[in-house]
Amino acid sequence: MHAFFKKRDKAFVGYCDDAPAGLEDDTYLYKDVKDTDPMLFKWVGDYDTGKLVSIDSKDVKLSDYSDSYHVYESDIKKETENRIVNTHNLPIHKQINIMFDQINIICDKLKVKKSKEFSSATEIISAELKNMKKQIKFNRDNPDKFKFIETKKYNEFMTDQFV
Repeated sequence: MHAFFKKRDKAFVGYCDDAPAGLEDDTYLYKDVKDTDPMLFKWVGDYDTGKLVSIDSKDVKLSDYSDSYHVYESDIKKETENRIVNTHNLPIHKQINIMFDQINIICDKLKVKKSKEFSSATEIISAELKNMKKQIKFNRDNPDKFKFIETKKYNEFMTDQFV
């Protein structure tokens, strides 16, 4: 269990079971609170000065429960996107490709007629992916003409430069 806080102002947001690897991300800070039951303990204070306090403690006042923590919907959405894309290595194009492939398999297996729009989109995407693979292969196989930089190597370079 982890308590998490907005990185921007270190305000307490809530609890989560899993924190990102290395307890780092762009939006939140995390503190390991072991097996704390959030129904029995309340976080009082911010990331730097706060502590877990039993809800039965005299230190917890009714006013503590009406604290107005600002939680931005955009932060939650961005954090979810970061987890999907970075932690699970599923950028949006991979997600769409996986879903398209699965829909095609299901339609073929059940002999479900595909709409013209779906069939057209599938043909366009398949052709573009095939063309992309040809372009990558051509550029990779011609080092005398092109300095081909693979995405993985580029990302490693950028990480080394700026992190």
